[in-house]
Amino acid sequence: DIKPDNIYLRSNGQPMLIDFGSARQAKTDGEQTGKIALTPAYSSIEQYPGIGETGPWSDVYSMGATLYRCITGKPPFDSLKRYQAKQAKQVDPYIPATEFDRPIYSRHIRESVDLAMALMPEARPQSAQQLQKALMGQRITEDDSKKTIRPSGNFRPDLIPDVGSPMTYTRKKKTRSFFEKLFFLAVLGPALAIFALKLMVQFEVISEPELFDRIEAARSDTRDTVIASIDSLDATLYDKWGIRIKPKQNTASAEPVTDEPAAAEVPVVSAPFKLERAVTHTLKGHQAEVVSFAFLRGSDALASLDNEGRVRLWDTVTGLSLHRLGNGTQIVGAISAAPDGKQLAWSVAEEIFLHDVAQRKTTGTIGDHDGNVRLVQYSPNGQMLAAVTDNRSVYVWQLPEAKLVHRIDRVPNEISAIAFSPNSRLIAAADSRGEIRIVAASNGGEIAKFFGLKEGDGIRALAYSPDGHWLAGSGPESFLKLWDTGIDVNDRRMDSVPGALRGLQFSPDSKWLFAAGDGDVIQVWDVETGKMARELKTEHKKLTSISIAADGQVLATAGEDKRIRLWR
Repeated sequence: DIKPDNIYLRSNGQPMLIDFGSARQAKTDGEQTGKIALTPAYSSIEQYPGIGETGPWSDVYSMGATLYRCITGKPPFDSLKRYQAKQAKQVDPYIPATEFDRPIYSRHIRESVDLAMALMPEARPQSAQQLQKALMGQRITEDDSKKTIRPSGNFRPDLIPDVGSPMTYTRKKKTRSFFEKLFFLAVLGPALAIFALKLMVQFEVISEPELFDRIEAARSDTRDTVIASIDSLDATLYDKWGIRIKPKQNTASAEPVTDEPAAAEVPVVSAPFKLERAVTHTLKGHQAEVVSFAFLRGSDALASLDNEGRVRLWDTVTGLSLHRLGNGTQIVGAISAAPDGKQLAWSVAEEIFLHDVAQRKTTGTIGDHDGNVRLVQYSPNGQMLAAVTDNRSVYVWQLPEAKLVHRIDRVPNEISAIAFSPNSRLIAAADSRGEIRIVAASNGGEIAKFFGLKEGDGIRALAYSPDGHWLAGSGPESFLKLWDTGIDVNDRRMDSVPGALRGLQFSPDSKWLFAAGDGDVIQVWDVETGKMARELKTEHKKLTSISIAADGQVLATAGEDKRIRLWR
């Protein structure tokens, strides 16, 4: 019984279908009185008694209805009411998913949902595999159709009952064979156990989520026990006879990147984020304009990169320079710090350098890419590093071994900004024509694509809010907008933006958005109201970069005056 109420989200975010108690009615020759459990809005028309043959296409309809609810935020019209409207020669009350303004979902996904919601069974994808291909933007081939079981053609729309009629039918009782009886005896014990657990849930002895968490924990414990037993047996056989029953693992390789990266540790902000700030230090030492910087160890240290390719590390408490890196070049990119503050990555020309902060030593470079690197960014969980090159490509490496995972090279225009989602699963990439792509960080698969600006105007900066609810983008001509990443589509464009913006940064509590413009003023926007809360005058000749420490204690700004100012 596929419907939103029967989909349980585990603690790791994985969905799981629960409650398999609803009966599936199959064609039989007999007669037996019974009832069919139907859920309005999520059941296909052939699931009504005596109407037609159910099959995989029926589950496709229910899956489409569930996805429709996720995309639109509303349940679809019941299939029975839709058919009755059709019989009365009225307009189908179903509103296609493609008619909803949901740019975060690609059009082919919404079209696939509409296809799955077709009223007649033969008009839908005939299997879960076909629906999956449609959702992934793949074409359903003739071979797929040949392998698929199709409705037999016994669909009887003339037998559809009224809405208020009882949903009952009859069939003959069928004599059970010996093997059928033996089978029922074999499953009786587990069935009784499941029934007992269901009673415990019903009488609130244990909650359903707690029950499934315990089942998951038991599975994990069993797996660990089996692995430990195999390891013990393997060690014993090797010690006595030199035999191994499991292949030797390569300790130099790390676990592959999956669709579900481990959640990053969220910095604990000891006090509410303060808007009132004052400059505590002005850092001098760069001989060229500072274009990028990143905080280390919470807010105790700062790494900065100028447009000649030189890197400096600063103590933000004393304002003293700790270390200098880089030889200088005219082709520079950006700098990024790992979430744990132990490693730095910065780009100069075609090279990406990795630096161990504790050892004060550059440990190596990253290759496997073409062109000059313009942007680099660590994922929030520290397991990936993304880079943008001037050949319109995005590269993603798995850390710590710096193994290339995938390359996104289908972008027709120059990429001007990227941002990881807080859970590290998505990458947002904007180009010089104003188009924004949302792709899966693990494999580069495109999830959504839309124009943030009118076509032709480029996005200069992107930023996800730490709570993942907003994606902010800025560009020329006083453009600043927040896109709602949920289903409510509460997008908002900020009014009265004084000029072009070059940098964006959310506060750690996601309540405030800091925007650096072409002038010397930082604009602070209230995310909830979409109104400007205040302005901070920086005394820079022209702002070039802005950053807020993960703990919210320090704000850093840089400008064309080659100086960095720290605000507390």
